[in-house]
Amino acid sequence: MLELNTRKVLQSLTKINEKMIFTYPRMCVKMGLSVQAFLDLDKLGEEQFNEFGIFDFNGFASSVNIDKDPEISLVDIGNRTQALHIIDKTTNGKTKHITTQIETLEDMGCRGDLELPDKMLNPDRNTKIVEFEISRDQFDILRKKAKQYHMTEVTINANINGDIKLGVNGVEESTNDYSLTFDGEVIEDINMVLDIKLVDLLPIGAYKIAIIKSKKGNSIPVFISTTIDGLIITMARKMVSNG
Repeated sequence: MLELNTRKVLQSLTKINEKMIFTYPRMCVKMGLSVQAFLDLDKLGEEQFNEFGIFDFNGFASSVNIDKDPEISLVDIGNRTQALHIIDKTTNGKTKHITTQIETLEDMGCRGDLELPDKMLNPDRNTKIVEFEISRDQFDILRKKAKQYHMTEVTINANINGDIKLGVNGVEESTNDYSLTFDGEVIEDINMVLDIKLVDLLPIGAYKIAIIKSKKGNSIPVFISTTIDGLIITMARKMVSNG
């Protein structure tokens, strides 16, 4: 369990939160309701395991990465306590990493609604009003431009003609800006503003970006990774106006 590729993906999510509740087949890494990352562990090749928690995944992963050929297993050690046993198959070294009580992590807001992606992407419940794809290079340069010019906002402007613009700028009109244009699907005009601090939490990669509108009229962006199979990230908008 927790093979190298899985650990790398999870480390890329620690900017969102390094405190994690591990559930199978889907787990959630979240920062309140601002950013929620849903990861399908089955698609990463992981096998079924019992639920457990880790308080500092970066620290755990760094320890595991010291071993040459680690094999990880979850064991009960009594008194409602679990541990991850790490055996280095090259040196036969053994490490015991005590897991964190699930209740502790739940009290810290680390438990997510694992059915949320299915609910949001269900066309019987919500409407996908915008969809387009951004490459890894485009996403990377967008964030670098924002950092270079100290920009604070990411904007998504789309109109029903299919014109989509994704840009970064500041609050003041005199602030520099940078934008990219995309082809995509648009069934309703929308102008959406996101906080660059939240966008910076996403792993670098390529994404399919969808804007989902509920029957109540609320819209939210969903980032579906095309780099990491089974990764879906939702983000709170800073401001939305239609029309």
